Amino acid sequence: MKYAFVKDYTFSSAFAPYIEGLIRQKRADGFSYTVGEYHLIKFDEFCAAHYPDTKTVDHGLAAAWAEIRPTEGRSYRNRRVEQLRQLCLYMRSLGLETYVPRTMGREPKPVLYIPSRAEVAAFFAELDSWQCRNSRGKRTVDEYKVLFRLYYCCGLRLSEARLLKKENVDFAKGILTILRSKGPKDRLVYLPPDGAQMLEEYNREMKKRFPQSPWLFPGQDPNRPLSEPAIQHRFKDCWRRLPLPGARTRNRRRTACGTLSSWSA
Repeated sequence: MKYAFVKDYTFSSAFAPYIEGLIRQKRADGFSYTVGEYHLIKFDEFCAAHYPDTKTVDHGLAAAWAEIRPTEGRSYRNRRVEQLRQLCLYMRSLGLETYVPRTMGREPKPVLYIPSRAEVAAFFAELDSWQCRNSRGKRTVDEYKVLFRLYYCCGLRLSEARLLKKENVDFAKGILTILRSKGPKDRLVYLPPDGAQMLEEYNREMKKRFPQSPWLFPGQDPNRPLSEPAIQHRFKDCWRRLPLPGARTRNRRRTACGTLSSWSA
């Protein structure tokens, strides 16, 4: 069997008929299965090169295929192993005895730290008292005050707020249109009344300063938005200044509270 996905490829290992049967079944069920096919082609090449006489999947073969490679991460390795697992389950459905590898664990994720009400209040008090002596940085003071309140009150992702354009905000109704929020999807975010008023007043002031800028939160160059590193730096700087026990320690340990992820989780 040949596929346009990989030009002129023909399965040649002892598992060829089962791989072809699995692909046919997946596509008959409505799946495109192009990524799965790709990993099975690589498995076929692996078996033809290293296990040419092996006709069943045993623990040794599965372990060799599951060994993580220097150029890949754990998540990619897991996708390879999952396709072998699908193949083994298909072979078992045909009455064949075969080892079925288990699904590998995912990359460990840090435990999110949720700030207390006192910490949130202290953070905004510190942010509101922040003063910049640099003339170029003074104008961003007001931007950060509004930006971080959007993150906290609306649960926006870091990029969703900083990449907001004025044309995508209905200031009268307090509605944010987030384009390509996650993949190709768009969504609407409705602000509370006080949030809508805050944003409308902020926009009136920014129009006076940068009438030509399309961005709601322009950076040092008004034709570009605030950068991600600048936002992260401002958050961490304010957090380190909090007069609360353990704030510096938590930030140093790089928990989620040391970044903006806990505000938009």
